[in-house]
Amino acid sequence: MRQQVKDPFLTTYFNLRTALGGIALMFPLVLLAGGFITEGQVLPSISDYYFSSMRDFVVGALVAIGIFFMGYKGDAPLHSDLRDDITGLLAGAAAIGLALFPNKPHSNGIETFFHAIMDDRISVIIHFLSSFVFLTTLTVFCLRKFAKDADTRQRRIYQICGWAIIAAGVLATFASFVRAFDWFEARLWVEDWNVIFWLEAAGIWSFCASWLVKGKAERQIAKPERSLELA
Repeated sequence: MRQQVKDPFLTTYFNLRTALGGIALMFPLVLLAGGFITEGQVLPSISDYYFSSMRDFVVGALVAIGIFFMGYKGDAPLHSDLRDDITGLLAGAAAIGLALFPNKPHSNGIETFFHAIMDDRISVIIHFLSSFVFLTTLTVFCLRKFAKDADTRQRRIYQICGWAIIAAGVLATFASFVRAFDWFEARLWVEDWNVIFWLEAAGIWSFCASWLVKGKAERQIAKPERSLELA
């Protein structure tokens, strides 16, 4: 008789993929809840939680995401593309850069390893460069990598998610400049309404949606179960 047996390698791959989607989905929500519990407020941006009691979660989540991206091949049962591999490496390195290089000087008393060995301004520059690279690679995943072999309905989802990431990134960057230089005397409005935080969260959730849709599509193609003939 025939019995369906799960392929352990594919099962592990898809479980890890789903776990990464779960981390991305919960990331802003956990920061939101933790910020209310420990700070009594929502901080102006996700990066600001690095300097709060939620720092361990910020670093841990971003490093986990970064390591997965650096090892992610995508369409693993089907094929691998060098440009896709490079995109994954860049996304992973950028996520880890966000985790390790703070976006502020250590004047508030928190000094990290990179604060200690380099000028604060260099750390801030690397942080914002990592942010740009991370958002760019996420957009490439949605608009190119995920969409290239998708059906019409899935491609539309990936395109919506990709353009949502671009819009959120551009608006969050603009809001960051408003906050930093008090453009239009709107700094307090940006901070009071947590504009940057919600735009960053929207970008993360947009990619999470495309990631989970892509994972479901890959799972259907790979069919991680095989039939064995049993005596």
